[in-house]
Amino acid sequence: MEKLNILLSCSYGFSTSSLVKKMETYCQEKGYPFTVNALAETNALESIDDYNVVLIGPQVRYLKPKFDNAIKGKIPVYVMDTRSYGRLQVGEIVEQMLDDMREEGYYE
Repeated sequence: MEKLNILLSCSYGFSTSSLVKKMETYCQEKGYPFTVNALAETNALESIDDYNVVLIGPQVRYLKPKFDNAIKGKIPVYVMDTRSYGRLQVGEIVEQMLDDMREEGYYE
């Protein structure tokens, strides 16, 4: 399985830091060689070349077109499912991301 650098872009707060930690733990447990980082929108757009996929928090879904425009299809940008995000169901978030990436040809 190839290494992925995952960028979370959402409003900072308890849920974001918890989500990053839980996602890292989930990926380690599943043997996925993924790293997870969270950045605010401005910092995220400035360092986008360091990542393979962007996951946007549902509360800032309005940022998706801005990311899409900046990235121009080089990497996928997904809005995390509201329910999975709110419940910190990281397994669902990671597996949905992988399914979408495979379906769109970004990941084998």
